[in-house]
Amino acid sequence: MLVRSYLDTAAQLVNAYTGTPPLATYLSAFFKPHKQYGSRDRKAIADLVYGYFRLGPQPHLSTHEVLIMGAALRSRLPERFFAEAAPEYVPILLLPLHEKIAWCQAEKNATFHVTSPLSNGLSEADFFEQLYAQPRVFIRIRRQAQEVIKQLKKAEISFIKHSDDCVSVPSNTPLDKLLFERDYTIQDWASQATGQYWVVKANSYWWDCCAASGGKSLRLLDKGIPIQLDVSDVRETILLNLKQRLTQYGYGGRFRTHVLDVLNAPPLPGPFDAIIADVPCSGSGTWARSPEGFYFTDPSLLQSFHQKQVGIAVNAAQSLKPGGTMYYITCSVFAIENEDAVKAIVEKTGLRLHEQHVIRATELGSDALYTAILEK
Repeated sequence: MLVRSYLDTAAQLVNAYTGTPPLATYLSAFFKPHKQYGSRDRKAIADLVYGYFRLGPQPHLSTHEVLIMGAALRSRLPERFFAEAAPEYVPILLLPLHEKIAWCQAEKNATFHVTSPLSNGLSEADFFEQLYAQPRVFIRIRRQAQEVIKQLKKAEISFIKHSDDCVSVPSNTPLDKLLFERDYTIQDWASQATGQYWVVKANSYWWDCCAASGGKSLRLLDKGIPIQLDVSDVRETILLNLKQRLTQYGYGGRFRTHVLDVLNAPPLPGPFDAIIADVPCSGSGTWARSPEGFYFTDPSLLQSFHQKQVGIAVNAAQSLKPGGTMYYITCSVFAIENEDAVKAIVEKTGLRLHEQHVIRATELGSDALYTAILEK
């Protein structure tokens, strides 16, 4: 193997990366003009780079050492790579993650530490299991479930059926070439699961106040219950994409869009029976897919997110009917963005916390989300 070449290229990439754009975009931009790297080379270098950022800052270790260690913790590169690069790692490659971490702490003086308290019920071991999980792509089947399964089998795709309407596939599956767009949507298992807590009544009035790409709104409309729906986001281009997406799925005219900064502007008047507040966050529950977040996010940024989350929810709550419900959602595992934010929201609004959940299934390869149900 071209071990030294892989390590030198990966070192060049991590030393030049500043956290933006997203790591996947950064790597894609690098490889596009460098045609000398074949698919196997790109995969090996990408594994090294992703492993480096999963370890977080290790200032007392060399760049090459961190690259090798990060790759060993996931064990996706072949054994012969480690036999040539650093043979001492070979005996640990098949060990459970917690034993690998213990070895790296004892033998290499590596540090594994979460810099902010985690949500209730989560340990640091849970955090690192999530961080080092192998993410899968989940689809929610909207219609023609038997036909979708038939097409996946026909294409010999290795899929896992989690429920009648949820299937996961490997990350490189060309779904757009196999399935009709109207029959499915890509949505992580944890994100799909938030919808099981929504109580949707006919002719109720809903507001998705941080709608982004519209995944939650689509999940809501797909329940097939007639509702009135307003969606808003601070980014006009995002809303244009949302409108196009929901229209393609057959929901044109079923919702109204608003370019709105809920944090700083008066909320929509409503009054609403229910508000979905999927607020901006650190994304720490998705860091298995984007480990640069673990490397570059510090506590001061988490505090900034906390203030924004509380501000958005407090402002939006003004438009909630008496007896209405707010569904607060983050894709974070940190208490400051979850339980601590909800506590502040309750104190500032008088809403009552009905229940809260950390939704995760690391063994499935899904993200981790938090949701709280708040009642007025």
